[in-house]
Amino acid sequence: NTNGNDLRLDSGGAVTQSQAILSDGLDLQGAGPFTLTIAGAGNYEVYLWWPVAPIWDTNVPVDISHDGGASTVSVDESTNGGQWNLLGTYSLMDGTGGVTIRTDGTTKHVAADAVRFVRIGPILGEVIVDNASATVTGDWKVTTWRPNYYGADYLHNKKSGQGSKSVTFTLLTSGGNDVVTLAGDITGSASYTDANALKVGTVGATSGISTSGGDLTLHTGNTLTLEQNVTAGAGRVTLNLTSGGVNQTGGSLTAGELLLLGGGNFNLAQAGNNVGTLAANIASLLTFTDADDLTVGALGSVPGIQTSGGNVGIIAPAGRIAVDQPIDTTVGAGGVLTATGDVVLAAAVLLGAGDVTLQGEPLPLVPAAGAAATLDTPDQSGDYDSRRGRWVHDHLDEMTYEELLAFRREVEELAGGDTRWAALLTAINAYMEAVVSQMKNATFYKP
Repeated sequence: NTNGNDLRLDSGGAVTQSQAILSDGLDLQGAGPFTLTIAGAGNYEVYLWWPVAPIWDTNVPVDISHDGGASTVSVDESTNGGQWNLLGTYSLMDGTGGVTIRTDGTTKHVAADAVRFVRIGPILGEVIVDNASATVTGDWKVTTWRPNYYGADYLHNKKSGQGSKSVTFTLLTSGGNDVVTLAGDITGSASYTDANALKVGTVGATSGISTSGGDLTLHTGNTLTLEQNVTAGAGRVTLNLTSGGVNQTGGSLTAGELLLLGGGNFNLAQAGNNVGTLAANIASLLTFTDADDLTVGALGSVPGIQTSGGNVGIIAPAGRIAVDQPIDTTVGAGGVLTATGDVVLAAAVLLGAGDVTLQGEPLPLVPAAGAAATLDTPDQSGDYDSRRGRWVHDHLDEMTYEELLAFRREVEELAGGDTRWAALLTAINAYMEAVVSQMKNATFYKP
């Protein structure tokens, strides 16, 4: 607790936490990775880690202290070493919840290495308590003798004092992180969880967050405000909100991948945003602007964009929007799809109550006669992979009758061997018939 002041963490290696950070500003510096994800009292999955060795006892009593009292599970430490082993899910109180490894009834060596507490919804987070931070009763040996231990070393009971020795790993989070403003300049990955609202802004001399290509995960209990740049290079940025959504008021977001999760409206409309692949599973509307090409794709277990009835608006004024995974606004009905400019629909758009508006780069004017060789064939999505072809499809009413006649001759040659070009030919013919029948502009018509 900095009592309203800023906190700077500068490290050349991994940074984790066992207690909460309470400060006005938090500035992360150095190589990382930074894993600052504790979240206070709640429901936790509890895991145990021990080194690999056949000498460990097969019936180690492990007590879990939780809201309802205490539960005991029996652990076979002779197998499954060198990994996190799930003991169960429990409701744990901050400062009283924990795990005690006992030696009662054992006949072999007992290891005490590390415990992992993983909080599950609505605010995610985790705390790892290593043996150096545990409370020890009796004579235990600190060693690195057996392989695949967690952290710097581990404890074992020296196969003595059965029934009189124990090691307790306590969950101490002080209610979860609560920081007003976050900033950082790091050269690795970072994951930060805040119990309340959070702002990415300026702390000291550091503005925004830069990871030099490392992944960045931000999880907040309420609104996340982006006032300054978030720069992850080719890395993935994950924004996970329990509620309140994301409000981008300044700066830009740059990442190879952007994954949006949680509740509230997600408004990321700064013109400088530059993301390669976007995916979202949110409970309300999404507005996103990208500086150039953008793909709606699959990230992790999230395919495309799902909004539970919220609107989707994506603008790429200088690039193509490629929809390679579904956009789904189902829940309710009445949504409308509007796609203009350079947009390629290679996956379904499933409309519910939410509208879907996709606005790619405005397509160029139809080239002069003699440029027929530049007309590409359609791609496998069924859309017209020629920028000229898509422009004509969307802007028939902006072409003269002579231009339509010339362009129709090009398309007729392609339509004979490809039904997708036939669809464009049908649209051109229908429009030309309408022009002829209505004679709206006789200067365009020459029989």
